Amino acid sequence: MEKGSRTYVELQFYERDAKEETPKLALYLIEQGSAPRKLSSIEGERFTADPKWEKMPDAVIGIGPDVDDLSLLKSGTLLKYRVLDVLDDWRRGAILQLPPDWWRGWLFPLRCVSGRVRKCWPILRPIHTPIGLPHLPRLIQRCWPICNGVVEVYERTCCCHWIHINIRDLLRRIHEELIPIPIPDPDPGPIVPPGVGPDPSPIESAFRLNRGEEVGFNPQPDPPLVRVDRLAQRAYKRLESAGIEQLNLDLQTKLRSDVTALKTIAQSELAEFIRIRPYLWHLICHCTSRKVGEAVLRPDGTFTFCWRSFPLYVHAHCHRSYFYKVRQWIDGQWVYVYDGAARHDYFGQSEFADLRTFLGRTCGQDDGDFENDRPFVMLQEIGSTSSSELNSHWLGKNFAGLDLTQTSENNMATSPVNGGLANPSNANGESLLVNRPWGSSLALRLLFHPDMKALGAYYYRISTVKAGDNGDPVAGETPAPLSQPLSWSKMEFLGGNWEVVSEGLGPDTKIVAGNPVSGLYKIPYFADGIWLGGQFHGSWDTGTNNGKFLVYIEVFDVNGNRLMPNVAGFDFLRRLAVSGPGSTSKVQFGKLAHFFWVDNRPVYADIEDLRRNGVASGDECQFMTGRAGTQFSVGFRAFHRTVNSGIVPETFMYYYTMNWHRGLNGPTVTFETAGANAPATLDVGAAQQSNTQTFAQMLGTNVVGAKCTFAVNLACYAKHTNGSRRLSEYDRYDQAAFALEITA
Repeated sequence: MEKGSRTYVELQFYERDAKEETPKLALYLIEQGSAPRKLSSIEGERFTADPKWEKMPDAVIGIGPDVDDLSLLKSGTLLKYRVLDVLDDWRRGAILQLPPDWWRGWLFPLRCVSGRVRKCWPILRPIHTPIGLPHLPRLIQRCWPICNGVVEVYERTCCCHWIHINIRDLLRRIHEELIPIPIPDPDPGPIVPPGVGPDPSPIESAFRLNRGEEVGFNPQPDPPLVRVDRLAQRAYKRLESAGIEQLNLDLQTKLRSDVTALKTIAQSELAEFIRIRPYLWHLICHCTSRKVGEAVLRPDGTFTFCWRSFPLYVHAHCHRSYFYKVRQWIDGQWVYVYDGAARHDYFGQSEFADLRTFLGRTCGQDDGDFENDRPFVMLQEIGSTSSSELNSHWLGKNFAGLDLTQTSENNMATSPVNGGLANPSNANGESLLVNRPWGSSLALRLLFHPDMKALGAYYYRISTVKAGDNGDPVAGETPAPLSQPLSWSKMEFLGGNWEVVSEGLGPDTKIVAGNPVSGLYKIPYFADGIWLGGQFHGSWDTGTNNGKFLVYIEVFDVNGNRLMPNVAGFDFLRRLAVSGPGSTSKVQFGKLAHFFWVDNRPVYADIEDLRRNGVASGDECQFMTGRAGTQFSVGFRAFHRTVNSGIVPETFMYYYTMNWHRGLNGPTVTFETAGANAPATLDVGAAQQSNTQTFAQMLGTNVVGAKCTFAVNLACYAKHTNGSRRLSEYDRYDQAAFALEITA
């Protein structure tokens, strides 16, 4: 069909059903001895015959599937037409019929990928182990879904020649290109934090845990010397300066195992070893990638993307994998919050991609797995610590599921000796990082069942009051509501993009029966907006307080009238750890009470003297001389002044450690670690004497005339927590310097 100077050619997909899908097509120029060259994509069911074709009557035009990578397109898959033979018919309006076997064959196989995107925070939790076994933490990731973002889907093709793999070269490239910090041989022994400083950062904790080492400490009667290589310290510091996003913990765990396996693997097994590890392909293969499309994240952070893909006509040793990039609209621009290529996170087509990042904005909430026959309200978390880890439920519940610990609206039963502490010991206090006091500012997250809205619950209130060990408020003390202004952030679609806006929740004051009801905050129901995840309902600044407190939670209607559980038809729930995860007990008083033990006092660390063969000296400058076997030790104090704890031999000191460092680039050697107050008399009486070291041990030789300068470092760590981290600001340190020389 010709209009003006243009010739339009109509296409007919022969035998096509009314609802049958048709392929996307393109026109190609086929020249002898060359690969097809794309002329244009075909939009709809017609194309334009180019007038230039009249000047090349012997040219061959091909019609076939529209592909971007022409190297995959074989000439035999195209319908070919010589311009000389068909141009006149096309001008007269002839309809080009596409045979069904051809056009249906151009509908390439449908490929689909799926996954989810979450923002996760690494959290260390103590493991309760039998007495005598090492104290090890477990790494928990607290994750929230990322929504209102776009997932870019990439297909990666790697062609490999397994026969040319050299295992030694492969190991070298793994260390150079994938491992950000040296991985030691298996079973490297214990390790201590590099130098004396604050609480190990998330990078250090995660890295050390990833290497299968302790984060924490296992007391031993006679601890072995622990050496930290100076080069490893510098490698760690470089990694730390890059930021935690640069450390892919999952990949590092895999690589540690891979390095060990590659040292003993047979050459015949190497090809299969690499084939199932796509994160190693690029080290020995030629890899290319292409973007196949984009998917919008769902509200729960999941995504699915399907596309038609040209069959893979490549060599037998070529393999496909997929990686993803995620971007969000943040502060007026697109920001990538996850890059799978940079992290070497590759997935098979049928593999559900669980993408985790430390960046981005989250939304929604993790309701947990709680079953109850009525709507409910509970204290869900303190920071990132589950309220089940708060020892505020020591009596459990009765056969009807009613809570036995709370005895009235304002009172609780007499607490045990560790009542109100975090991570309570469950086996005779066998692990050090248990029975932890709360301190600093506590972020409180509540959980409101969505049906509470239909019951009229509009406001909540959180109050605190000093308490005694008997579970009652201290006489004369009045509960004080939290009163700091509180806003929550949510996403709204404004100006064609998702923007983050804030909404104030309170506090409000209502007049009820002539009396003011203050400290009321609006309940942010997730049905009312796309709230960002990870937000809290109140922040309790414990200030300089030390002692026991009760925290109350109440619910009110829009007019400030308090709702009673049995009248309004809901339950307050308390999370119970003793009956297993997710277990709860019902509190049907007008307030839900929790018991907290707060302590904001730091630990104490002091080096009082240096000792030669047990003789103490407090001189400022000390130059010790003696034979190779002369003994060096330290007089010191490391403790926490826990008052009226009733927990023996518990202390709110986590542990202390002492090391010496030789010269500028010498080793750092830990020679004293323990978890009990040293001395037991605290700051009264004689100082504690450390373990001894000989001059030969410290100088690394027993040669007469050997000498060097030293620093001795004492670090004392606190147990205190705000629920999200150990409060390293309550740690204390001390340091001393001296010189040693071996004489005849």
